[in-house]
Amino acid sequence: MIYWKTLLEGWVKLNTDGAYKEGSAAGSGGVIRDSHGGWLG
Repeated sequence: MIYWKTLLEGWVKLNTDGAYKEGSAAGSGGVIRDSHGGWLG
């Protein structure tokens, strides 16, 4: 199970992921969250 773990006050967390299919396409994405779980970008 994947879940959000609370950070220390004032910290931010960057989660990223990517995928690649040989000879075809690639993609990536990410999210930045503050210590309250709010999205920053």
